Amino acid sequence: MVIFKRTTTSALAGLATTLASLAAVAESKTVEYAWSLKPRRAQAKDPSLSPDCNLDRLMLLVNDQFPGPAIEANVGDTVKVTMINESPTDTLSLHFHGLTMQGQPYVDGTASVTQCASPPMQTQVYEFNVSDSGTHYWHGHVSMERADGFQGPIIISDPESDDEKQLEAMYDAEATVFLQDYYHLDGNMRRTGLDTSPFIWIGNAQTFLINGGGIF
Repeated sequence: MVIFKRTTTSALAGLATTLASLAAVAESKTVEYAWSLKPRRAQAKDPSLSPDCNLDRLMLLVNDQFPGPAIEANVGDTVKVTMINESPTDTLSLHFHGLTMQGQPYVDGTASVTQCASPPMQTQVYEFNVSDSGTHYWHGHVSMERADGFQGPIIISDPESDDEKQLEAMYDAEATVFLQDYYHLDGNMRRTGLDTSPFIWIGNAQTFLINGGGIF
C-alpha cells in the first residue's frame, strides 16, 4: 500500500531553501596561501624595494610583494593561510580586517587579545570560514608593522548575489586599488616617538601610495 501525504507550500519552500544551502556547501572550497614574511631594505643596488625612491628604509614584506598578496575567496569558502615568520627579530600576528570571526575568534589575529604573537622564525596557520562579501584588507597587528609593508587586500565574492551579477554585467574587468600612507621612518622608530613621555608627534606621512607606488 502506498500512502500519499499532502505537502504544504511552506514545507516545499523550506525544502528548497535547505537544498540550496546544501548545494552552496557542496560548492565551497578551501583556498590556501603560503606566505613568508622577511625584513628587506631598499638600497641603491635594488631600488625596486622602495615604493617612492626613498632608500635605506626597512620593510616587512610578504613574499617580497608590496602591497602584500591578495586573499580571494567566495562566501562559504574556508581560507587557510600558512604564515612563515622569517624575521630574526620581529614577532607578528595577522589580522583580517572587516571579516566577522563569529565562532572562530582565535584566528582574528589581534595579538595579546585573541592570540600570542608568533615569535621570530616560527610558523602559524590561520584557518577560517568566510561569510562577509566585499572588499576588506589584512594587516599585521603587532606594533606598527602594518605601515612597514605588512598588509594587503581581501576580496570576498558572493556568486549568489544579484547585486554582484548586475555589476559583472555592467563592467568588462575589475581592478583593485590599494591606498595607503607611507612614512620614511620605519615602524619601530615611529613607535618610539609615540610611546615617549611626553608624547612626540611623528608628523604626517611623506608619500601617498597607490598600489604600492608613489612619488616623494
